[in-house]
Amino acid sequence: MSTGETPPVSSNFLQFIVEKSKIVTSPFNKTQICREYAEKTSISLRYLQGLLYRREMHQNKNFDTMTKMRICFALGASIDSKFLEERRRRFRIRNGFQGECLDKWMASSH
Repeated sequence: MSTGETPPVSSNFLQFIVEKSKIVTSPFNKTQICREYAEKTSISLRYLQGLLYRREMHQNKNFDTMTKMRICFALGASIDSKFLEERRRRFRIRNGFQGECLDKWMASSH
């Protein structure tokens, strides 16, 4: 991106979701979050809704793991099995937990 160029809509919208997800306690109403951003930016509501259904949000390398997980939770998004297994593996290594303890922890954290 050259100087003076604005970031793509999807990047700005994702950053908006990241900020909103910092305080989320239950999944967003997707229509409402799109409407809020659309009103703020005059971008098409349908276009924003389409961005929400992209599956690679948790693959964004600009965010740490907790941010990716908050985004997925806030949007009620599916996490692909590869990402989930990697999270489980790292958690077990870091905390010495066995599988069922991790599953209980993950269930209680939602």
